[in-house]
Amino acid sequence: MKKLSMFLSYLHVSAFICGFISFSVRAADDDLKLPPGFRGEMLYSVPREKQGSWVSMTHDPKGRLIASDQFGPLYRITPGESAATTKVEKLNLALGHAHGLSYAKSSLFAVVNGALPDGRPAGLYRAISHDDGDTFDAPQLLLAFKDRNGNVAAGEHGPHGVRIAPDGTLYIIAGNFTQIPEHILPDSPAKNWNEELLLPRMTDHLDATTMAPGGWVATSRDDGKTWRLLCTGLRNSYDLDFTDDGEPITFDSDMEWDVGAPWYRPTRITHLVSGGEYGWRNGSAKWRADYPDTLPPVLNVGLASPTGVTFGRGLKFPAKYQQAFFMADWAYGRIFMATLDAHPRVEVFASKRPFPVTSLVVNTDGALYTITGGRGVQSELWRFSYVGSASTSPTLPLIGSFPLLTELESFHGHVDPKAVDVAWPYLSHADATIRFAARVAIEWQPVATWQERALTETNSQRAALAMIGLCRCADKSLQPRILKRLNQLFDARSQNTDLLTILRGYELCFIRMGAPSTELAAEVEKRLDALYPNSPYPLEVCQLLAYLHDPKLVTKTIPLLATATAEDQLGYATTLRLVKDGWSIDDRRAFFHWLNQAETHLVGAFNLPLFLQQIRNDAIATLSPEEKAQLGSLIDAPVKAATVQKPRRFVRHWTYEDLLPLVEARQHGRSFENGKSAFESLSCLQCHRFGEAGGDVGPLLTVVGNRMSGAEILESITKPSKVISDQYAATVFVLKSGEVVEGRVAKEDDATVRVRTSPFTPNTTTISKADIRKRSLSPVSPMPEGLIDTLTADDILDVLAYLRSAANPDDEAFHK
Repeated sequence: MKKLSMFLSYLHVSAFICGFISFSVRAADDDLKLPPGFRGEMLYSVPREKQGSWVSMTHDPKGRLIASDQFGPLYRITPGESAATTKVEKLNLALGHAHGLSYAKSSLFAVVNGALPDGRPAGLYRAISHDDGDTFDAPQLLLAFKDRNGNVAAGEHGPHGVRIAPDGTLYIIAGNFTQIPEHILPDSPAKNWNEELLLPRMTDHLDATTMAPGGWVATSRDDGKTWRLLCTGLRNSYDLDFTDDGEPITFDSDMEWDVGAPWYRPTRITHLVSGGEYGWRNGSAKWRADYPDTLPPVLNVGLASPTGVTFGRGLKFPAKYQQAFFMADWAYGRIFMATLDAHPRVEVFASKRPFPVTSLVVNTDGALYTITGGRGVQSELWRFSYVGSASTSPTLPLIGSFPLLTELESFHGHVDPKAVDVAWPYLSHADATIRFAARVAIEWQPVATWQERALTETNSQRAALAMIGLCRCADKSLQPRILKRLNQLFDARSQNTDLLTILRGYELCFIRMGAPSTELAAEVEKRLDALYPNSPYPLEVCQLLAYLHDPKLVTKTIPLLATATAEDQLGYATTLRLVKDGWSIDDRRAFFHWLNQAETHLVGAFNLPLFLQQIRNDAIATLSPEEKAQLGSLIDAPVKAATVQKPRRFVRHWTYEDLLPLVEARQHGRSFENGKSAFESLSCLQCHRFGEAGGDVGPLLTVVGNRMSGAEILESITKPSKVISDQYAATVFVLKSGEVVEGRVAKEDDATVRVRTSPFTPNTTTISKADIRKRSLSPVSPMPEGLIDTLTADDILDVLAYLRSAANPDDEAFHK
């Protein structure tokens, strides 16, 4: 069994991350790190108890900043020459709770996340100003948002950013827990999405209920009167900005719990195009980035927690910074800057600990402003200026990069007799984005006008992509002809790029048009069986053969569990878990032996052990009674030796107020060994992930020091219910019988909800939705109070240092 380190998946990303040696994922100390020639100034430290924790920001025409508390009102900041002369005041405007703010068109636009105190819903609001932001008219609701259950949209995967493009178009971007708004125009370029599941998925263990279309972007060309859906398939992008010629770019999040799985997708810079589909799906159903019916990222970034973004246009910085795309990383405390030219690359512009960055603004003075905050942590306003000797003259705008894309997108959303002829040649263009735009343009036209052209196209690349279009748009009666053409293309293939498109064509033909006849299935199976396992895309072929019930699949795949990469091994096991036929008893033994080894040797993030458990459960369900008897205890999960901690006696009931002065006074000379021992004694790893160990029901602690100070970590321990992320809150179900069930939702469908009532076991309670009278998020944290009452003051200080250091014994906290 090959051991997979949690971070090996990112080694390929490091080739793209360049910059300064002093930068790293975990800062070595609390000092701000910047490139040579730059200066950072903290202009304002937000009093949390009075002004909250800030998560979004914009500027008005006079260079004043407007920021929003995550759960409170708006504030106006007039930056001074220093912190002493910076002025902050509450804005006299009945808005707040904004994840997105933009000032344009003599108006402040705000994306309100969650209901306002007066009951107004989450939505996009506009407040007009007649004096450049001195005063505002009463805000007007332009568009309301609901969550996946039809309630007011709120939370960390809810509605987020708002931006106004250079041509005046309004853009809003929302996370994957947000419903597509009502009354989207029928000519919206994004349509016809589907889960595209060939085999049953394993769902996310953070959220098992959210399905396609995932996160989305909508646009309005008439100041919010009507809306079109631009693109779908994102996960949880927080913000977006525009290139010089108006192309929208975002920084999309990963599902960090999937690290170690073949379907893990790193955080990514994404070009948001008309009709775009970016392939996020729940759990193991996420799409490959190179599928022909999705769009690849501009650049994979790696482990991060995306928040605000901005292009450097308007900065009084050297040229490369003016043309860069800046991205905030909340969890790891960094600001990235990406160069998006023919060879995209990213480097770290600024880092600090803690530095939970939420928003970035290029202000009228040519400086870059940022705020920190979110989840109740300390907010600070920072200004970054260039004080070096290099030229800061404005660079020429980079315009004219996308005329062909613009032409093809002009056919999206309506029927045009010229569309097919114009778009068709570009189905074989070298650029995946151009091929995608051409296919979408064709799909918008009546199928009868291009069906025969697709089936008789002689260029293999165009023909294969045209089959994708037919699978998505044509009647299922066309399936025999589509499969015949795909078989012809398969037999004549000469490029691996064509092969993946052909394989995806088979998948979509079965998914969209249903199971083929026995004869048609046999023709496809014969071809794939000859290709497997020596294919450039063996996991794809494996899934197709499983769908087609190939009797040789098991025999060919079992050896791969010993020779493939760790991620591919998991991919093969994910498919084999559903296969009922073709097993010998020796194959069954080899499979469960691999699974037992995987549970002790494969290393990944939160979801990995849970996926392995689901693979085991599904595989056991395919066994006959005879097979179960022959396999005996081999099918049982290996029992892990419990770590026995020596009991600690009660010391005293510690409060935040007791310990805060000690935290502020004794930050150095801590004991790494004692911190580690005391941390392990608290059993935090039963719920939280720290490094490569831990549970899945609490927030990740590995980089907690990059977003929280020692005092804030202490507060979260002693006052666990003060701020509860909606990602980790328990749900309270009040049943019609009067019974109350509380816990994390593990799975949900149209009829039932399965609730994990204890964070320490995977056991669930199933509730019929017909029996539910009320459901709500619990205001009480699953984390109990008093956890540190068995520790001395020095133990607690050592634990805080251990956490903030991310278990780095060389951290300065452990220096005398």
